[in-house]
This record gives sequence, C-alpha cells and structure tokens, in this order.
Amino acid sequence: MKTLCRTMVFLVALFISPSLLASPALADGDLIVTTNTTLAAGSYAFNNVTVSNNAVLTLSSDTSLPGFKGVTINAATLTIDAGSSVSADWQGYPASQGPGGTSTSAGGGGTYGGTGGLSDKATYGSALQPVDLGSGGASTAGGGAIRLITGSLSVNGSITANGSAVYYGAGAGGSIWVTTQTLSGAGTIRANGGVPNHHGGGGGGRVAVYYSGSSYTGTAEAKGGAGTISYPGQDGTVAFFDIPNNYLYTGHAFRFQANDGTFSFSKVVLSNSTVTTEGTISLTAGEFRMENNSSLTTTGNLNLTADQLTMQTSSRLTLNASSSVTVSQPLSLNGATITFNGAQSLTAPPLVLNASTLALSGLETLNIGGDITLTNSSKITHIPQGKINLNLQNLTIDATSSVS
Repeated sequence: MKTLCRTMVFLVALFISPSLLASPALADGDLIVTTNTTLAAGSYAFNNVTVSNNAVLTLSSDTSLPGFKGVTINAATLTIDAGSSVSADWQGYPASQGPGGTSTSAGGGGTYGGTGGLSDKATYGSALQPVDLGSGGASTAGGGAIRLITGSLSVNGSITANGSAVYYGAGAGGSIWVTTQTLSGAGTIRANGGVPNHHGGGGGGRVAVYYSGSSYTGTAEAKGGAGTISYPGQDGTVAFFDIPNNYLYTGHAFRFQANDGTFSFSKVVLSNSTVTTEGTISLTAGEFRMENNSSLTTTGNLNLTADQLTMQTSSRLTLNASSSVTVSQPLSLNGATITFNGAQSLTAPPLVLNASTLALSGLETLNIGGDITLTNSSKITHIPQGKINLNLQNLTIDATSSVS
C-alpha cells in the first residue's frame, strides 16, 4: 500500500516520480487509483479522481491536528467505480478516546452522531456540517472524517467512515460531508457504528450531502452497530440538501440540534425517517412533509412554522416540552397521528383527520380556525392520565370515527 503525503500532492505539477506513476498514477493533476492507496490527513486538490479496479482509497486522520483531523479532497470530478471505495473506516479516535470514548471496563460502544451501546456519553458535532471523528469504543477505533468538494461525484462503489467492529465495545461511525454540483450513481455512503459480538455497539456517525443536481439512486446510512447478543448503538444523522431549491431530505435518521442554529427551508421531507430534536429549535418551512412511516419526536422545545404540513402513510408527530406547531394552510392528516404529551400547541385552519388519530393530554392548546372533521375510522382520544378538552367552532364525526 502506498501512502501519499501532502508534499507529494503539492509537487505533482512540478515533478512526477516514476515510483508514483506505478500506483497510483498521478498525471496533470489527476489521481488515478487502481490499487489500494492511502492519503495522509490533510487537504488535497486534484483535477480528476478515479477509483477503480476494486481498489480502496483510504483517507487517514491525525488526532494531533487542530480543527479538522481527516482528509479534504477538492476535485473537478470524483468517480468511484462499482467494487471500489473511498474509505475512512477505523480512522477515527483510538479505543476509549475522543469526546464520546468509552472506557475498557464499561465495555461500551463509542458515541458520535448516535450514542454507543452501554455508553453514557453525549452526542457531539454538527448534523449539517459534520467534520468530527467518531470516538473509540472500549476496544477499538471510530470512523474517520471525509470532506469532499467536487464539480461532479459519481458513486457506484462506496464512500465509508465506519467504526471498527470487534469482540466488544465497537467504535462510532465518523463523518462524511459532501458538496457537489452533480451527484450520480447507485452506490453506498455509510458512516455506521461498529458491530460487536458482545457489549456495546458503536453509535452511528454523520452524513451530509449537498448537491445542485442529483440522479443518485444509492443508499446512505449512519446506523448504530447492533450485534446478535450486544447492546445496540443508536443511529446517527443522515441528510441530503438540494441547494438551489433549499430542500432538506432526511435520511433514515436525523436530529434537529440547537448547536446547528435556526432552520429555514422551502421544503422538508421525512420519508421512512426517524427524526428527533435536541434543545430549543426554530424551524421554518414552506412545506413540511412526513410520509412512509416517518416519525418526529421532540425532546426539547420545537417551534415549527410551516405554510403546509403534510402527514400521511403512518407518519407520527409526538410533541413534548413546550413545543408548538403553526400551519397557515388547511391541515389534513391521512393515516397519521399527532400526540400531545403536555402543554403543547397546534395552530391551524380547518383540520381534517382521515384514518388518523389526534391524542390529547388535556393541557394542550388547539387553535383551530374552523372545523375539525373526522372521517374513515379517525379518532380523537387522550394519552394515559390525560383528558379530552375541546373548544371548537364545529366538530364533524362520520359514522366510522369517534371521540373517546
């Protein structure tokens, strides 16, 4: 395996050593990887990067560096062929080290975007601009940190920053932050926690992909590690951002965090997503859409303001603390559930429940500017020890629906 230092990359336009031409090939500012190759931690600029022939381009990290500790690649094009990989697997903080490191005696998994199994460490870092290394589990390293800035990115192989998987106490997934004009391919992007045989699985890492145009049909993950007889790590965060349209598409898991500031999007789409909040969150959206068994659970105060709120296909909104939802257009729930667990509020024009449930605490505030209509086996009910307290202009209940 060859290791390229930052000096080699800087001098490539001036001098090309015959040894460098063997593997990988460097010519006219291009990086062509056909055998396993390693880049040391740092920042690199190329014209074109191609990873092919089942090769792995490993991106190292250096925990002694101030600030960003992984690898940044800035390229006009980056192409990863099927079977090939750009990898920062196991390149994060060593065993038991990092902000979310777990001691050997605890046997826990490392924490980063998600909490490691058997870990009491808090998650850290940004869900919007992930740059941190994954923390080490009790016996192994976390995933590294990858920053890609490209004109075009084609992923038919994989981009990975997974935590290490060992007998016990696996490492947390690391960071993958991509900014590209054009995204394509059908490969995988993963920052998963390690999967141990025993004790704690690694917490998921963080993935954020920003693009101007996309035909990408692959998958992105930041899953917590879960072995057959272990304590699973929690999932991290995954999100795709359509830059020109200002759209946010959450992945299988995401968390709106106070340390990421306020959130404002033209559209937010949760599809088969598990989403939570952390701290006090201000979120504004033209359209906020939940579909395909998605859930949004507030663990802090969420102030959601949207022109349109769409909830369908088994989506669930659970409000806690002093959360509030304000919608300016008529609200229709289709196969969905909204649950109030205390003194939260919902402000909306007429509300229609179609095969849906509104679960009340008796302490919530419903500011409905018109009728509430229940159809197709919908119901208004209450949480345990809660009560139903309605003050409405009109309530319409069809023969299949109920208030109970």
